[in-house]
Amino acid sequence: MAIEYAGCVTDVWSVDRPGENGLLWGDTLIRGSGGFTPAAGQKSIQGAFVSPLLADTHTHGRGGMAVLPDSEQLEQLLEGYLACGVGAVQLSTVTLNENDLRGTLNAARMVRAARTELLGLHLEGPFLSAVKHGAHDRDLLRFGTLEQVKLLVGDYLDVVTSITLDPRSVDEGVIGWLVSQGVTVALGHTEANYAEMVAAFEEGATVLTHAFNAMNQIAAREPGPVLAAIDCGAWIEVIADGHHVHPSLVRLLFDRAPARVVLVSDSMPAAGLGDGAARLGGIAVTVQDNVARTVGGALAGSTLTLSDSVSNVASWGVDSTLAINAATVNPHHAYGLNAPSLNPGAPANLLVWSTDMELTHILRDGRVSAL
Repeated sequence: MAIEYAGCVTDVWSVDRPGENGLLWGDTLIRGSGGFTPAAGQKSIQGAFVSPLLADTHTHGRGGMAVLPDSEQLEQLLEGYLACGVGAVQLSTVTLNENDLRGTLNAARMVRAARTELLGLHLEGPFLSAVKHGAHDRDLLRFGTLEQVKLLVGDYLDVVTSITLDPRSVDEGVIGWLVSQGVTVALGHTEANYAEMVAAFEEGATVLTHAFNAMNQIAAREPGPVLAAIDCGAWIEVIADGHHVHPSLVRLLFDRAPARVVLVSDSMPAAGLGDGAARLGGIAVTVQDNVARTVGGALAGSTLTLSDSVSNVASWGVDSTLAINAATVNPHHAYGLNAPSLNPGAPANLLVWSTDMELTHILRDGRVSAL
């Protein structure tokens, strides 16, 4: 049960201020930092790291709830993420028919007006490669002319914060127009080669969607999308569940772009429910051993929590601070937002991590939940 109190987190290294060894909060605000001992009657939490709340910028749902035209369910989804330490969420659609997509956009608009945790909506599709479609319904994919893209998102620029597209599946000028309207363009689900990806990044795309998945791989004479993203200074999403990408390749991303990796869950509605039958959009999915796949064997999102991705990455040899930043600070910066602060006067919205990088406590407005 959450208890509201003033207290301190001791013996920690504050992630955004290296060298600090404690953080003090009272009521709903951070009050100070540095070396101190708990006052008489004051609660204390021991930890190795303290960080802002997590930010998941690519997730399709969890706990049996999906990103669909249902504002009440979207609100419930946000509560589910908060219980996992995620304080900022960019919900992601799969490729939907136009009626369902517009309904989802309208529902998200209502929720976003009331809930600051919802950063916006990420449209994954419909302008994706029919060959690299993954768990998206191939029948709903299409080529995007500039006019079609304007018709689809033009009335929803207040809620569409990002779109994943295949540069081969849109007309010239689409990326530039989206960026001019304040929409972050991510590249993914594509057969594009290195040169085509570089051209798309130069046109204004700034994010690579789930690196190594649904795209060509690194080859001797064709470096492919991942190296294009690295060379162009793009933000690079990765799903660190141990199934989507080998740990050695995750380390490669942190070695080559340590401050530009964005950990995402890419979770799907069955996340947190265990094994069994499920759906992702209109696609039938089976979860076995916590791995979600379509009938055809394609990976269908993940059952990952974002905190587990941080733990995984750290256990694979990535510096703990880099791992935490990739799930807390970097996602905000990738979408042009200010990252939450741990400075005195900031809201006491914090996570406490153990020495082995397990999430142990969540603080929301000074209220503490032990995990």
